[in-house]
Amino acid sequence: MKTINPHLRTTAVSAIALAFIGAFGTHAFAADPVTITYAYWDTTVTPAFQAAADEFQKDNPNITVELRTVPFSDYFTKLNTQLPSGTAPDAFWLQNIQFPLYQQNGVLADLTPFKDASSIDLSGIDANLMNPYVVDGKLFAIPWQSLPFGLYYNKAMFDKAGVAVPTNDWTWADVEKAAAALTNKEEGTFGILAPIWNYGAYYQTMYGYGAKVITNGGKDTDFDSPEAVQGISVWTNFIQKGYSPSVTQLADGDFTQWFSSGKAAMFTTGSWGVQGFQKTLGDAVKVVEMPLGTVDTTAYATTTSAVAATSQHIPEAYKWAEFLSSEKGQLILNSNSAGGTGAPVNAKANDAWIATAPGVGLENLLAELPRATLLPATKNTLAWESALTETLSPAYEGTIPVQEAASQMAQIIRDKLALE
Repeated sequence: MKTINPHLRTTAVSAIALAFIGAFGTHAFAADPVTITYAYWDTTVTPAFQAAADEFQKDNPNITVELRTVPFSDYFTKLNTQLPSGTAPDAFWLQNIQFPLYQQNGVLADLTPFKDASSIDLSGIDANLMNPYVVDGKLFAIPWQSLPFGLYYNKAMFDKAGVAVPTNDWTWADVEKAAAALTNKEEGTFGILAPIWNYGAYYQTMYGYGAKVITNGGKDTDFDSPEAVQGISVWTNFIQKGYSPSVTQLADGDFTQWFSSGKAAMFTTGSWGVQGFQKTLGDAVKVVEMPLGTVDTTAYATTTSAVAATSQHIPEAYKWAEFLSSEKGQLILNSNSAGGTGAPVNAKANDAWIATAPGVGLENLLAELPRATLLPATKNTLAWESALTETLSPAYEGTIPVQEAASQMAQIIRDKLALE
């Protein structure tokens, strides 16, 4: 695994506003053959998307799909230049984390007319996954990938230590008890990984104990609430009790290697992780639902196809985006032969995705989605998320109380939200 997550990224977008674009192009399909461009940042999914494009073009011989990959380090910088100038790709990836910035700046095409006129059945996409991209009754993106999170564990390490393996009804107290039993300082192995990671770690427990991160319609936060402090404390306790590698150890390189190399028995991460873990751990890797706090919810993300408002081929770009999220497109993206993605958004492809890793427990991740909470996002997300690690590090290191660090972070968030 090269990164924490090649599918889930915080947007590296400048603070300057993107120019408003009001021209939505034509609503009619072009009479002549057209080529639409589709931009994304993760090259590992190219085989799956090329397979989808090949099939789409069989059904739509008048439309050619040109796939364009842009390294994530350059992706949003390039997109932010292209959108105001009218040179953007026709369609491109956005995640819920970036969506508010682009939608509120008017650079995304309204896809509602095409969805309303289409005969393609998207009923397999739960409203929980589609609704975040509907603003004032208008659809601005179509999700093609869901990213639920769960508790991954190394069954071989549990068996060796004689510890009962996790189940879907485990609480965080169960996790701590198991982590203590699985930590072996002589062998240099740990019970769990506790990185200073918002998406896969403390956001999960903050939600699980009743905190919302962003509240009051995007105008406030409860980062300093007792529930938030309880959620963050789950991870600081793992570090301070020695059940996880230290902050310094986890900051040295790719911390996921502790789990994939068999040096840590448990790790909370997203649905994209299983193929990489299987390469090193084989049948030992399993996953269950995120452990319970006091509220039965987890945090998740989605990846979407959005269409540029300046595209000259909005109907065709919509048709491609719709195909990717349809039953046919989802079966291609989530099949063994095409190479897997994160997880389906369309439930009609669930079995195909589970079949990419039989016996691991991918069905447990999918079971969370109906009750899951979308990861927090505002127009100015980057401005406050960029301060998270530095602000919380002293609490993880044990030099200040969790409440103090949480209060500092809450003030930063409130200051940034006030600018929106």
